[in-house]
Amino acid sequence: MATHPDLRTAVAIVMAINLAGGIVYVLAAQPTPGFEADPFTRWLVEHRGTALLLAAVAGPLLGVLWYSIWTSLVTWLGRAFGGTGTLRGTFAAFAFAGVPPAALGIPLQVVPAVFGPFAMLAVFPLSLVIGGWGIVLSVFAIRESHRISTGSAVGVIAILTLLVFVVFLVAGIGLMAGLV
Repeated sequence: MATHPDLRTAVAIVMAINLAGGIVYVLAAQPTPGFEADPFTRWLVEHRGTALLLAAVAGPLLGVLWYSIWTSLVTWLGRAFGGTGTLRGTFAAFAFAGVPPAALGIPLQVVPAVFGPFAMLAVFPLSLVIGGWGIVLSVFAIRESHRISTGSAVGVIAILTLLVFVVFLVAGIGLMAGLV
């Protein structure tokens, strides 16, 4: 890990990943033949130009916002585990760690558009491998940027993943309660 990571490069990487992912997602969105499209997919198909503009503008900005929030939490928790990392170093480490999974995962979004929606079942095992690799790279990013043990880095990821799960679960229950 570099002593002074280049924050501009890290931000550019995050923006590029989210730009590419958003555009590919919008272009690949299509309803499944024989099934009624969910409202979001229907909107993407009917308003593809607007969706592409939103993906191109909001995607990179929201990506940087999400990475900033996530790496702030990682930095705080990494320090609680005895780490010495900085927010800048953690952001950069996560940005660089996100390149290989994105480079492999984003193109997989095209599979259903080209070969039909059920073709995604064929690449699902590959998606699991790519996701697992992303987790391993995240652990390495925390370990190296905070100079903590691999076990502590796994602990940081596990705690934050559980926290995000609980927040989304509570929000989902709250939304469902509001709909009833």
